[in-house]
Amino acid sequence: MIELHHWEPNAGSLALLICLAEKDLEYAGHYVDMLKLEQHEPEFRVLSPEGIVPVLVTKDEAMTDTGLALQYLSDRYPEPCLAPTDPAAWYDLQAWTAILDGRMGLADNVRLLGWNLVMLKRLPAEELDALIAGVSRLPEKKQSGWAQVQTEAEADEDQLKLARERVEEVVGKLQAALARSDWLVGDAYSIADILGFAHAHCVPSLLPESVNATTAPRVIDWLSRVAERDAVRDALTRSSGRFAPGAFAAPGT
Repeated sequence: MIELHHWEPNAGSLALLICLAEKDLEYAGHYVDMLKLEQHEPEFRVLSPEGIVPVLVTKDEAMTDTGLALQYLSDRYPEPCLAPTDPAAWYDLQAWTAILDGRMGLADNVRLLGWNLVMLKRLPAEELDALIAGVSRLPEKKQSGWAQVQTEAEADEDQLKLARERVEEVVGKLQAALARSDWLVGDAYSIADILGFAHAHCVPSLLPESVNATTAPRVIDWLSRVAERDAVRDALTRSSGRFAPGAFAAPGT
């Protein structure tokens, strides 16, 4: 039995929820409340020593790299096909994975913006206080990256400006790719589109002035087409109900 340890249906958690639904695979889902720091509990760290969420667990291993876990599912369960069939397209898939989910790629910058523009305004004061207290109890070497949360401060404007610029740069690359095809890799919907949607579907609401139907029409159309898929609709319902749509994990997680 496949197991998926996930948070709210966004980012990497959403990508794997979508892929499992697209392939109609049975799995045991385990919700990890990242704002209660459950990713740092000893039991979870057995699966994910770095406290990374999501984790896809099979009989062979626990996978904490979302891009590689998506490729595993595509290889292990080839029908329906969600992966390219030629080497050049596989190269494109790897390139998109790096752009979308790599260090300081789209995912990290969307999370920074989402935390500052959405979650700091939405999270009840008592939950933010509990998060700060929880961070202070982590081992010192695990506290790096949490300074913004610990001070209850928004990122400074230079950080947010840089994050906006990086997100807009990736949106430009998406727009260019979608001028050549309806999908990111080759001529068919694939795990590249799944990963792209998981990280980009909230961007128009985060940056409405710069990412909209006028500035990025192909991206908006692509997001709409992916959102209409039954598997995507199903994945987006897999919420704890604690948050309205568009929850973002805190920096440092």
